[in-house]
Amino acid sequence: LWSRILDVNLGGVIRCCRRVLGGMIARRYGKIINLGSIAGVSGLPGWADYAASKGGVIAFSKTIAMEAGAYGVTVNCVSPGMIRGGKPQENRGTWLERSGTGEDVAGVIAFLASPEADYITGCNYMVDGGRVVGPKNASWNE
Repeated sequence: LWSRILDVNLGGVIRCCRRVLGGMIARRYGKIINLGSIAGVSGLPGWADYAASKGGVIAFSKTIAMEAGAYGVTVNCVSPGMIRGGKPQENRGTWLERSGTGEDVAGVIAFLASPEADYITGCNYMVDGGRVVGPKNASWNE
């Protein structure tokens, strides 16, 4: 199972990037936006294979950003946290105290794909309501 998780989540990203990167380099312009996860930044108990695959996506994206930058290609990563379909739900584990939505993630992706983000590369944007910036509901915070 772990081999399949790594192949789909990390191997799939690598194969897709390899497929499009040559044309982008030839045109001297392109934007690659990969999807990581906050699990790839902070880990996720019981999901080590998933966290490792998403951590790999983040590191791969940063490396490709370094290698492709001279050719006018930007590479960034978006790492969602707790995302729910439909309306946001209460989530006391985030600093915004709600889950995220697909629109929250899509907004960051749309920005990175726009001309306004032409000078941004090698970044990992966490769309997680602040979940990974620090502990929420810790006893010292009360």
